[in-house]
Amino acid sequence: MNVNATKEHILRLFREAGLGEYEKEFEQYITPSIRMETMQASDEEIMVGETKIGGNPDLPPDYTWPRWKTYPMSFIAQINLASLSKEVLQHYDIPSKGILSFFYTAHPDAMYGNKCELFYRSKDTAKVFYFDDQQTLTRTAAPFEQHEEFWFKPCKVKYIVDWTIPGSETYEISKGLGMGWNHNREVFDKYCFVFQSRFIDKFHNRSQWHEPIHRFLGNHDPVQSGYVDGDHNLLLQIDSDNLVGTMWGDTGRIYFFGCIEKLKRINVADAYAVMECT
Repeated sequence: MNVNATKEHILRLFREAGLGEYEKEFEQYITPSIRMETMQASDEEIMVGETKIGGNPDLPPDYTWPRWKTYPMSFIAQINLASLSKEVLQHYDIPSKGILSFFYTAHPDAMYGNKCELFYRSKDTAKVFYFDDQQTLTRTAAPFEQHEEFWFKPCKVKYIVDWTIPGSETYEISKGLGMGWNHNREVFDKYCFVFQSRFIDKFHNRSQWHEPIHRFLGNHDPVQSGYVDGDHNLLLQIDSDNLVGTMWGDTGRIYFFGCIEKLKRINVADAYAVMECT
């Protein structure tokens, strides 16, 4: 993937697609993201507090392991904010220190059992925690038998800064710019089939398009419609990835959304997750 895209590059493509009259409104939706490439490692090779996907989390000693109903949640990832690009942190005005820890109910009986409709209607199937830099963290194994289906292999990550655009069927395009399949269709086709296609051609390597895309912040990469209400931001996107051992439905993705508020805080109590697959 070409990681040298800037807002100016993106806006130029936007104008060339015949969308110049929407440029001012669209510019606010071009957002930076931390894309994370996974590198398999043992938990022992990953320092306590280091950004990681999978493995065992680093938690305060007295922390209660999260559950949804009777199902223990799976540890998904932790993000060390101090290790991130200052460019990205400043854009979102979030803390520059501390750890964000992400959990999701990946137990197959919950996700695919005969009562799975309850699972997909619930916004309590995921938890996000914030630990400040004053808290002592300890590498913590789950307090239950770690079945292969919902315990994921530890991976280190390599950061790449991406500038991202909203998917064609997202809130930003439908409500923010007022275009979609059933309204302002001619302009929507320019966004979807001209601008978005050129963006992928120019800034993505199509031969690698099916490689996992994990990202922290930015616009998410929807598998389906990608519609999220405007009060919530992408916190974390985790793809199906053989290195981690994640398989979300049929090569899908999970997305953690939350409200990034002013005064340098993320409202982790408001966070929830959704899964999309083909």
